[in-house]
Amino acid sequence: MPRLITAAGLAAGLAAAPLGATAQSSSDSVLDLLGGMTRTYAVLFARSFVDFTYESIARDAASGDFTVTGLRLYPRMPDPAQEGCTISLGRAVISDAVEGDRIASLIETTDLSISPLCLMPAPRAALQDLGYDGIRSDAAVITARYDLPGGGLELSVQAGLTDALSLNLEADFDYFWFTGLFDAVSGDEMPAPRPSILLRSFEASVENRGAWGRVKPMVESAVGNAAALPRIVESALTDQLAGPSGTPGPAAQEFTSSLVAGLETFLAEESQLTVRAAPEGGVWLGAAQFATPEALIDALQPKVSNRPAEVHEVLAPELLSAALTGDPELSDEDRLAAGRALMSGIGAPRDRSAAVAILKPMADAGERQAALALARGLSETGETESAYSYALRALAAGAPGAMGLADRIEARLSAPQIRGAQASVLAGWAPDPGLEKRRATVLEAADPTMMRRLAIDAKLGRGIPRSYETAYLWTTLAAAAGDRSAANLRTSLDARAANDGEGAWSAAFEAAASQALNLWTEGGIAAALHEKSR
Repeated sequence: MPRLITAAGLAAGLAAAPLGATAQSSSDSVLDLLGGMTRTYAVLFARSFVDFTYESIARDAASGDFTVTGLRLYPRMPDPAQEGCTISLGRAVISDAVEGDRIASLIETTDLSISPLCLMPAPRAALQDLGYDGIRSDAAVITARYDLPGGGLELSVQAGLTDALSLNLEADFDYFWFTGLFDAVSGDEMPAPRPSILLRSFEASVENRGAWGRVKPMVESAVGNAAALPRIVESALTDQLAGPSGTPGPAAQEFTSSLVAGLETFLAEESQLTVRAAPEGGVWLGAAQFATPEALIDALQPKVSNRPAEVHEVLAPELLSAALTGDPELSDEDRLAAGRALMSGIGAPRDRSAAVAILKPMADAGERQAALALARGLSETGETESAYSYALRALAAGAPGAMGLADRIEARLSAPQIRGAQASVLAGWAPDPGLEKRRATVLEAADPTMMRRLAIDAKLGRGIPRSYETAYLWTTLAAAAGDRSAANLRTSLDARAANDGEGAWSAAFEAAASQALNLWTEGGIAAALHEKSR
């Protein structure tokens, strides 16, 4: 058996690493060795929990994807009669990405097979009666995106069971976590984590791919005619959801009615069933909502249909054509919808060049949602400077979510790039013609509080384009007038310049300080403040 890693073994391995003629090749060799050692000991560690073999494990240096092929698992089952349980996987890809404070993960599997011996006797017998030899999935994709600042989660699952059905699940949470994960415990009993979930929407669709053809004879042998199934389900569900009053509540009744209608359509078309819940304003889900089925239905207000929700419908072809050809009769709302669809690839084939052509004139004219959509799309393609400019426009116009997006993009730019984009957006800022008037008002009033507020707005990009140089100008003036908070704000900007190895912010702030001195002496601020202090 391989021995566990030791400090001596690691030192010997590093010493034996092939060293090239250059420092770069030496560094690459060491990194390759460390990567190989990590994989080796991860495999050995995992085998402490489950027996498995595989053909290859590789990590793509360009994409960061982690790929396993030819994986075979041999779980240790509690029942001796299940000995021989095998789970095989043709290929699995795991991809993780971190963008600012957002974490995105993707798991993609192909050719998954679970042998009958892995199942308990009852489900194993049921599958065999239907003619299935275990569980097989030709492909499955799971994606999740978690927003650390807001706690939001977007979850998507698509899976196909061979000759059976296709499953599609999408859930959006405005907040998702479990409290009590790290509660102190006494003894050996671990406390159960408590859900703290704010659900925005949930949708699950099951599409028939052959399963109903196998289940239908069994249903008919039990109830006589499959057409009677909806009413049988209605009766059983009504009894289950009756509650203490003996009558189901309004939400339960509506859910039952939609389920009956959905089953009737499914039996006629042998198509799909969709369950969707989108409570207005979202709903917090905790232990009370999960206590009983009727409590959960009251909270979620779910409905059953035979197709996905309208939010996933394809964009009307005439609308898309009008947007692509620049039809002047098209409304801004429809133009924005077309641009978003083309940028995201949802509702229309993704074509970011076409999306930019539609959204850019709107964004340049001050349409904040168009600017926000452009910023997000360009950021995803790596065009960070252009993305930052549009994020600044969206932020100044007050688009929700623009500040976090601007901060995330800014973290990927150099100081000269940030300064250049801020100056360009500020110089061309048309949506707020009152900006110059506000500056004039502040100068005329010679009020340090007003100066500090203008500095904060400029630093944040709140109501006016974000400009650290402008913020420095007004903090300098306010601090000179005795505003201590403004002096602290200027200190934070000085720290930005001190940590800038390229000198861009030092030059910018020197220019701002020179302008502040000129306004102080020539613009009449000093005289006005002197008069007030007398």
